[in-house]
Amino acid sequence: MVDAYRNLAAHMPDNGMQIVMFTHQDAGVWADLALILWAAGLRVTTAWTIATETESALKEGNYVQGTVLMVLRKQTSDAVAFLDEIVPQVEIEVEHQLKSMLDLDDKEDPNFSDADHQLAAYAAALRVLTQYKGIEDIDVAYELARERKRGAESPIEHIIEDAVRTASNFLVPNGIDAQLWKRLAPEEKLYLKCLEVESHGDCSIAAVSSMSSPEASAYGTIASCSTAARQIRHA
Repeated sequence: MVDAYRNLAAHMPDNGMQIVMFTHQDAGVWADLALILWAAGLRVTTAWTIATETESALKEGNYVQGTVLMVLRKQTSDAVAFLDEIVPQVEIEVEHQLKSMLDLDDKEDPNFSDADHQLAAYAAALRVLTQYKGIEDIDVAYELARERKRGAESPIEHIIEDAVRTASNFLVPNGIDAQLWKRLAPEEKLYLKCLEVESHGDCSIAAVSSMSSPEASAYGTIASCSTAARQIRHA
């Protein structure tokens, strides 16, 4: 993958661009994408989430309904940063991205789902990370070559997961105090998020199971999310 993108970068002008469509809800996969782009000499300059799947009775469960379109340009900067400098920049970028989406959205009938916001948070994190030629604390070649062990988390993955937590704290349901929202347990956040989704007329299990990971991880499986949805409908 690195060789392919490096070859594309080598054959594009300095003011050229590539458009990449990417869909995944795993922070580890997005971390790998960041490393690939770094190694290939590319950076993410902008990104947007679009709906690429239509609702169908043939598709059930936790599948992603949106795709992120990312604009890649050549890495022409020599700037280098440290990890502790990156984290607050990612948080600011995520909030800026989500605010722009909320400003465009219909308040009564939203077009962007919680899954769209999660994908947008991933893309915002990549915009910040790849604007630098490198990060002092990270050896890109080593990170790409190292064996992936279950439960092991890379520094980049941790930053991307923090981006999703930032999105979770920023997207406060209507009528809930922002400070109270930050103090709630993941199970409580998931329940309130489900209520918000239902208020927009969507009672599908897919909508519930696509909740951002800080909330959905409290249940872990689609079956558990289904139980939460049934509780809401019978409350």
